[in-house]
Amino acid sequence: MKDTDWQIINELYKTRNITKAANNLFIAQPTLTKRLQYIEDELGITLIIRSARGLIFTPEGEYIAKQAQKYLRFWHATQTQLEN
Repeated sequence: MKDTDWQIINELYKTRNITKAANNLFIAQPTLTKRLQYIEDELGITLIIRSARGLIFTPEGEYIAKQAQKYLRFWHATQTQLEN
């Protein structure tokens, strides 16, 4: 997975809305949806179930979302340390 994939998962987890997540990431909604499908295919699992009230993360999706948060914190800390 790419770094942007972790950002997409994290943003979807925070907003629980594909359109809002796409806007926050400055990408088109169809692009985000296509990338999400690619991520799910790559991992071989369903991360998100779409409902009228927004996105519902599957148990596997919850796990990946938490891992995305850890990964992004690690990456940010690494970049900060290298800058210093």
